[in-house]
Amino acid sequence: MINNENTFYISNFLFSITCSYSQTAKIYIDSGDVKYKNGDFKGSLNDFNNAIKLDSTISEAYKNVESSNLTLNDKIGALQDLDKAIALNPQNAIAYFL
Repeated sequence: MINNENTFYISNFLFSITCSYSQTAKIYIDSGDVKYKNGDFKGSLNDFNNAIKLDSTISEAYKNVESSNLTLNDKIGALQDLDKAIALNPQNAIAYFL
C-alpha cells in the first residue's frame, strides 16, 4: 500500500545513494519499519539486514531484526539478534523486556 509515509521513505531511500554508510543504514531501518508496519515482515527483515551490512554497530537494526524474526517464528534467530542489540547498547532498556 502506497501512502504519504511510504512515499517519504522511498524518496529518502533514493537520496541515500549520496549518503554515508550510517545514513544509508538508517534509511534502510526506516524503510524496514514501514514494511513491518504494513505487514511485509520478510521485506522488513531484508531491509534491516541490509542496514546491518552497511553499519553493524547500530543496535536498533538488530532489535528490529529480532522483531521481524520473532514475527516470522524464528525464535532462536530473534534471541541472537536481541543479544547483539544489547551487547551494542546495554542502555537500550526496551531490548531487555522483549
